[in-house]
Amino acid sequence: MEVDPFEARLEFLSLLGKLNASQHSIQKVGNFAMKNRKLHEDLYNCIIEELEQTKSLNTRMNIFYVLDSICHQSHKAGFHGYIDLIQKNLPRIIECVTPSGPKGNVNVAGTKKILELWRVRKLFSDSALDKVEKPLLSRELGADAPASFDTGFTKDDILKRMDEDRERHKRIREEIWIRPSDEDPGAEFLQYWDDVSDLDEVDYEDMEAENEKYLPGYPWELEFDRFLPSPAIFKLKPGLSVKLMESVFSDTAVITPSATTTTVFITIFRSRYSDGGTFDEI
Repeated sequence: MEVDPFEARLEFLSLLGKLNASQHSIQKVGNFAMKNRKLHEDLYNCIIEELEQTKSLNTRMNIFYVLDSICHQSHKAGFHGYIDLIQKNLPRIIECVTPSGPKGNVNVAGTKKILELWRVRKLFSDSALDKVEKPLLSRELGADAPASFDTGFTKDDILKRMDEDRERHKRIREEIWIRPSDEDPGAEFLQYWDDVSDLDEVDYEDMEAENEKYLPGYPWELEFDRFLPSPAIFKLKPGLSVKLMESVFSDTAVITPSATTTTVFITIFRSRYSDGGTFDEI
């Protein structure tokens, strides 16, 4: 059954007017937008109008979370209407959510988290996200300033903001652990691997200490000392990643993607060489 555009617009504006920081409220607005995606241009204009007209920074942040909900659902449904419109107006949207001045700084941290989620999901081009994220980097420190001192917020405003931030962050924490269904099995491991620092002397000292606990009688010091004099060993991370990946997805090693460089190396060593193999085989 076709929905009358005028009635849909009125109902959508009513939902936006009742919007709060709860996941239920944000999801309800997002669901309505997706259910009536044929009217995506009209409904999107309603969101932008409400975003620009409201004076409440909390409401602006809630609307930004609505856009995140719509983007997430659009991505799952393979619908690009809303995403294309948002990308065209992304600088305008970010400017509304984080207006210049001390008060606008309170929305910077939350905005950056959403932008980072969009980057991970590849909803928008990196260039588009870089363009709006770069100005926020210099303002992030200002976002941590005491609100009552610099921004003129009252105590009630601060308490309300804390409650609403708590509600909004629930959604972010949930989405951090959601991986795309069509993602490559090794993508999460590679993401964590890229975040790990290169091997250094401290890592080798830790590995030696841990392996000493596992096999006290073995001359671990001699094995590890062979590598320490040469600085080249500390640049082996790219080469090691291939062996690590093979071990992660083999039947001989069970390693969590969040394991540190040291733990991964030790686990592989233990799983393959505890039966008498030598360190030279790695």
